[in-house]
Amino acid sequence: MQKILQTDDIANNQVLRKRKRKRTETMNSENANSDLDKGQVS
Repeated sequence: MQKILQTDDIANNQVLRKRKRKRTETMNSENANSDLDKGQVS
């Protein structure tokens, strides 16, 4: 039983990590777009 829970946790962590990475990429592109709008290109 414990092993099943552990593999579920690992799978959930991988999904969360991918989701978080995707969200970070989205935020970064949004930040880049808003920076371009302001004319502040770093």
